[in-house]
Amino acid sequence: MGTIAATLATIAASTYSDTLAGLPAGFSPLTAPGLTNGAYANQNAYGAAVTGTFGNQAVVVLSFRGSDDRQDWINNLRDINADYTKFSPLISAVDSYASQHDATVIVTGHSLGGALTQVFMANHPDTGDVVYQAATFGSPGALIASAADDRIVNYEIADDPVPYLGMYRAEIGQTASADPIYAGTVSVGLSTAIGDGVTPQDVAASIPSLTADYVNRGTTDYLPGINGTQTTLTSSQFLDAGKFLNTFVTYGAEHDVSVYVARSGTASVPDPVIRSAAATADQPDPVYRFYDTKTGDHFYTTSAAEKAQIQATLPGFTFEGTPWSVPDESAATHDVFRFYDTKTGTHFFTDSVNERDTIRASLPNYTYEGVAFEAYNDANGAGHITLERFYNTQTGLHHFAGNAEEAAGIVQGAAGPGWVDEGKAFTVHVPTDGLLHA
Repeated sequence: MGTIAATLATIAASTYSDTLAGLPAGFSPLTAPGLTNGAYANQNAYGAAVTGTFGNQAVVVLSFRGSDDRQDWINNLRDINADYTKFSPLISAVDSYASQHDATVIVTGHSLGGALTQVFMANHPDTGDVVYQAATFGSPGALIASAADDRIVNYEIADDPVPYLGMYRAEIGQTASADPIYAGTVSVGLSTAIGDGVTPQDVAASIPSLTADYVNRGTTDYLPGINGTQTTLTSSQFLDAGKFLNTFVTYGAEHDVSVYVARSGTASVPDPVIRSAAATADQPDPVYRFYDTKTGDHFYTTSAAEKAQIQATLPGFTFEGTPWSVPDESAATHDVFRFYDTKTGTHFFTDSVNERDTIRASLPNYTYEGVAFEAYNDANGAGHITLERFYNTQTGLHHFAGNAEEAAGIVQGAAGPGWVDEGKAFTVHVPTDGLLHA
């Protein structure tokens, strides 16, 4: 035991090197556009992707670098998610490789890297083609909602103080705001423990932002602390001014990534079970729906990476959840095609080859974007629903209704004037994730 955990900890440690020095044997940098020897850098954001195997399962490991400078630590204090959106090219490269090579995606990182791993997993549900799992090391957590996720294992040295800073973040902020002596102790204590150019003034200026706890989804496996046991720290060691500084003086070195590498390889450490995409290949893939507040159009995608990019860069797109799911490509499915209308900035979807070819031949403002997802050939299978297609004669928009009630409402004018029922569209699956909100 501990072999896989130690390997992932070593990959997380190698990500602190611009050349991925110390990469474990059997793992090689991923070659992809935008990556240099498997590494990706964008201002303060740094990560890497490497490929290898665990047993007989091919994997691609995405590793986020932890904190290594003043700005990282300021982000840790104020908004640990801050740099996540800068990683889109790296994340897209990993998703693409995994889909093409039937590889499991394993995400890892130490400290801040573990927090970014949490954000990644919150934005990446499994699909029929790709499964994701994660192992974090010393993660303080991220600004995400609390939720169960059995794909994630959080390895924490029992007396590493950094994960507790995330756990008690809101209480630390509340106490510091009410008690100037405690605030001063926190400011001096943290800046001294952190180093990297962080000043007491940096910490003090961050206190007003400490209003919510960070969250680590998944299970937590404790590694032995400085005394060889799994005895954890207590809230009083962080919320009592007299104990705060001593906690970091005594235990601060426990957060070092090299300590995680050493202790994760012991026989008592449970390894994560490497999952296979083949085990979930028969599960429908969720379709993510967005509403464009500018055009009134609905946009659909099965790509978790595209979903994350839209949420990060297009504030006019409102995420509406997963109204339905779609199958993987097989003899029992056919393609649904996607077009982008350059005049209106809207998208159009069709499963008709004739309609696709007619549009490409006669409507130059429609850019063909390829296959969007699959649809079932059989309209009557278990869990199957056939969407109703509507066209608005006033706006030129199309809409797909996923049930009879929605279709009836559109016919009766609930969605406004101008809608014409164009009949049955294509057959999909009932939602597997549930519609989040209308």
